[in-house]
Amino acid sequence: MSPSNLKQLRLQIRHALYPDKPQLIQQWLLADRCCRRARPRNPCHCCDIPSQLSSLEAQYQLLLDTISDELLPAHWRCVCLDQIYQPLRDYGRIGRDQVAQQRLRQMLRELSLSSDYVRAGLAH
Repeated sequence: MSPSNLKQLRLQIRHALYPDKPQLIQQWLLADRCCRRARPRNPCHCCDIPSQLSSLEAQYQLLLDTISDELLPAHWRCVCLDQIYQPLRDYGRIGRDQVAQQRLRQMLRELSLSSDYVRAGLAH
């Protein structure tokens, strides 16, 4: 997938342009890797660890921003919430040093707090 197509896919997800197509999120998670040679659920052997972690953190952040956006359809936000654990899981597999594990714990805490906030908003 070309960089411009990935950028467009990110915008479609972030702004819920096609909320009836939740498969876009999975498509994006598989395509938006640190490099095109990366395989799903496996570390890339072409890119360095920091590049891979940066890519996964960007995925996490886009999904978290989408989940937290109260102007988007509730079901879209729920789908993003269901998928946010994929980049976090991969981050934990790849980032095994102390700094990466600390950052992972920080993202998990952030997600926990955001989830409580989001859950309250979705209950209305």
